[in-house]
Parts: sequence; structure tokens; C-alpha cells
Amino acid sequence: SVVGAGTAGEIKIAWWGQSMFEIMTPKGSRIILDPQYLDAYKPRDMTADVVLFSHFHNDHTRTECITNIKEALQFNA
Repeated sequence: SVVGAGTAGEIKIAWWGQSMFEIMTPKGSRIILDPQYLDAYKPRDMTADVVLFSHFHNDHTRTECITNIKEALQFNA
């Protein structure tokens, strides 16, 4: 879809297992929610603009797959 002032674009959401989701905004920003790195669901390497953590349990804060974690904005609930 075409993205511009006053128009809606497509938002893409991917589930990467457990509670991890990746959201891509219409303008290309990537938001990662509750990153995990569990053997059962190991996500691919990815970049993020923003990383959100709902709480500090080991299965919600594993950032090994986020290759630019030092540059990404990080927020805790």
C-alpha cells in the first residue's frame, strides 16, 4: 500500500514463539515485543528500532537475536 500524509499503510506482525512479536510499521520501523531465545522457537537474527519488555523474566528479555540491540530504544513496562 502507498504510505503518505493522511493515509493508512499496512502494519505487519510476526509471531516468533513464546511471547515474542515483531511489528513493522508502514514506514519501516521495527518494534520487537518480549524477545526470547528459547530452543523451541529460536528466531532469526533481526534488527529493531524499539524493543519492549513486559517484565523481567528470562523468556521475555533475551536479545541475542537483535543484532543492533545497543542502538535500539529499549522500554520496560
